Amino acid sequence: MSYCVRLLTPSERIVPYREILEQVDSLKLVAGSVEAWEKLEIYGPDDKLLSILERYSVGSDVRAGIELSKLQESLQKSEPVNAREWVKKYLSKVKTVYSFQLYPENITRDGWPILGRIQNFLKDSLTGIIQADNEGYYNESGEYILWQMYPGAAGSIPAATLDENENWVAYQLKLDEKSIERFKQGILPRKGFLDRIFSK
Repeated sequence: MSYCVRLLTPSERIVPYREILEQVDSLKLVAGSVEAWEKLEIYGPDDKLLSILERYSVGSDVRAGIELSKLQESLQKSEPVNAREWVKKYLSKVKTVYSFQLYPENITRDGWPILGRIQNFLKDSLTGIIQADNEGYYNESGEYILWQMYPGAAGSIPAATLDENENWVAYQLKLDEKSIERFKQGILPRKGFLDRIFSK
């Protein structure tokens, strides 16, 4: 069963296929041209298909509008509210959608770094935010900002919450019930003793 991770960018620039190929050599051009590719297949070391990567241009590709409409609809009850409003505004500026359709059953320990290199290369080249099905949204710095997480998630993740000046404040979010509830309410974590000293 596949699911999608999307890079949502305000940039219209197309990163050439050959530049992506420099990051990993296990790519196959499926649709479009070398300079204006539309679909790539990403393979693992064992030649299993890890992901299909598609590029949708807003305004010229109807699929981009469909993708963005679905994402807007999925925001309706996501929390925190201020992050939801921030994401809504960001989506209105998006010019290109990069959709990674992942096939987890084919992705081994050696496969994840391949996908990560391509995703990070595109994000660093273009800027943008990440949306992952059954997870939620990550801001331009890669911090988790909007809760849409699958049940039973555990551990901790880099996260950020908007302060009163609409700036992201980064911290490590523990995925326990109390911390998650505070995150959903948009409450910044309490500063520890050393944080209070060094922030003065």
